[in-house]
Amino acid sequence: MFKRLIVVVILICSFSFVHADEDITDYLLGVSAFKDHLFDLSKVSLEDYLKNAKDDKKIIFSKYLLYQIYMKEKNYTQASKLIDDLLQVEDKRLDYSKIKQDKVYILSQNDCEKGKSYLLENFSLYTLKGYLKTECNVDKAISNKALKIKMNYDLRLTLLVKLKDLPNEAAKHFKYINIKKMDKKLKKHFALFFYKNKIYDIFWDIYKVYKDSDMVNLALERVWELKNYNSFLKSFEINRKKYKVSNINYCRAYNAQKRLGLSVDCDLIDKCFDRKGEEYFDVSLACRLENGDKKSFKQSYILWSKKSKEIKCKYGYTAYKYDAVSISQLKDCKNRYEIAENLLADEKAKEIILMLSDDKSDEAAYYKVLAYLLLNDLKSAKVVYKKIKDPKIIERLKELMK
Repeated sequence: MFKRLIVVVILICSFSFVHADEDITDYLLGVSAFKDHLFDLSKVSLEDYLKNAKDDKKIIFSKYLLYQIYMKEKNYTQASKLIDDLLQVEDKRLDYSKIKQDKVYILSQNDCEKGKSYLLENFSLYTLKGYLKTECNVDKAISNKALKIKMNYDLRLTLLVKLKDLPNEAAKHFKYINIKKMDKKLKKHFALFFYKNKIYDIFWDIYKVYKDSDMVNLALERVWELKNYNSFLKSFEINRKKYKVSNINYCRAYNAQKRLGLSVDCDLIDKCFDRKGEEYFDVSLACRLENGDKKSFKQSYILWSKKSKEIKCKYGYTAYKYDAVSISQLKDCKNRYEIAENLLADEKAKEIILMLSDDKSDEAAYYKVLAYLLLNDLKSAKVVYKKIKDPKIIERLKELMK
């Protein structure tokens, strides 16, 4: 590199005598330094040359090199002035595609609208590349023009990212993307993006080549939304062995079995509920009842009724029939009159009297009267009847005893 500079210096000396009307020392040094990536030296030399330059060709080339140096320095004000000069001339030595790319880049850095306007008037692969390097958004007009030109994978990908607010436009460009070429992170990013925007065909295209737990859960969600319960259950069974299926999809699997009239798997409920509270107890006990699993129901009820009064009372009558609870344990239940109705239907008179023994309300008296009548204990029935003050309840009893 330094040998070249020595040669340049020798040439400069000889040229200085030949061309007495113009000193090209700085020009030759600036060009050589640029080639050797000595940009600071090149800039000083070319700037000095231009102060008294007369040769148009050398002036153009000096400005061409200087504009590139200014771009490297991010001195866009000076670069922009030289770009405007260069675009006024024709010179085969100049890369006009790169010049226009840098012009749209500079314009967009200062004003996105000006950058976009220039891009649309001078649309090419190179000007688009310059625009996409900035923070400016891509609109539908740019998207439509971009669809008409060929571009490499990386540029198309950059364009796609810029189209985040225009998912339908992004979808048009995505069909030119080789999904298999994407890394896992990008595959997932675009799968979630198109799913969120309800462009499901592209989501499924990505799903064919890439899966993880999040993707599987979204796929299950979509099949559920389509009410394709058979397909849901098939996919659920396959994927839950390999991936972490979400709680809600376990709930959906349980409900899908119910909707299809299949034998329900109560174990699904264990993973359906993250928090094992009253709702979990309720659904689980209902499932065991539906399956006719008396033993499992009894075991679960005995355990959970100690944790939840609501559960104890809601399933109290069934639990009593299965010998999981005594009738006296149901005295404090708010639904004790509903339980009394069931006991009455089963002609369990003594149980009614025992359960309501501490209840002095007219409603309790109503069931006690009926219970004593079932036992043919008219005397006790009359005693309780006389204590009733509510005329509506008295009327109900009269109607029953007609």
